[in-house]
Amino acid sequence: TTHPNTRGTTMTPATSNTSTSSTSNTTKSKKKSKQDGRWSKRFTWPEELHRDFVSAIFDVGLKQSSPSSILEQMPKHEQITTERIKSHLQKYRLHRIKSKKEFMSSYEA
Repeated sequence: TTHPNTRGTTMTPATSNTSTSSTSNTTKSKKKSKQDGRWSKRFTWPEELHRDFVSAIFDVGLKQSSPSSILEQMPKHEQITTERIKSHLQKYRLHRIKSKKEFMSSYEA
């Protein structure tokens, strides 16, 4: 009931050698990426940088803010990237909406 081409066992060692070499290449590329900083630990925003971030949002306006416009308004810092600003802006907007709802519910009570 098996297909005649799948019976050969000589193909298995060659296939496993190929997968081993591709696995080691993948490992090497991950190590290389670590040196670039792509696989770094989670970034925690220091208080001073967060203050600069919020100040930039007030300068630009929350509705008009984009990661690139915020980056232009913030002082230069080697660890700040548009990706980190994008993520922080998303969290900031969500937290702001949540805080507003909590404030309004406590105010009405």
